Amino acid sequence: NDKLFNIPIANLTLPWQKGHARAAANCWSEDDFLASFSNFNYWPQHKELNTIYWRGLEEHLRTEAKRYKRVFITSGAIFTDKQNKLAVDYDGRALIPHSFYKLAFYEKDDDTLKFSSWIMENNDTVQPYNKCLVTLIELENRTGKLFLNHHI
Repeated sequence: NDKLFNIPIANLTLPWQKGHARAAANCWSEDDFLASFSNFNYWPQHKELNTIYWRGLEEHLRTEAKRYKRVFITSGAIFTDKQNKLAVDYDGRALIPHSFYKLAFYEKDDDTLKFSSWIMENNDTVQPYNKCLVTLIELENRTGKLFLNHHI
């Protein structure tokens, strides 16, 4: 859909602001840090979600990462609600994502994996990350993506 990228993200007005897909705080080098400010790494996020709840989830994941051998994280935008209705239209120029997701795979010292996934609504609703946990099946249903081959 052309409307996804027709609005210069710098022109967003409250309550919307630039939310990082990959947090700048997760970068390991100066080049990596600077690249995190690319327009390809931004989503229009509600201010409350971006500065409080999404940030809280990112801080939680940084803490969790210290407990495991390796951590793999993916995140993305969801442009439909639970009833598959299209997201909010921003002044006819862009689609504001309805929700966002994160999926973390944790590799343990014994090489086994565990995972956690979250969906957070793109609004000012109180959303502590521990209340936004969803099953992998629910995440796949909401995003239309297959993250893990369930037939293994």
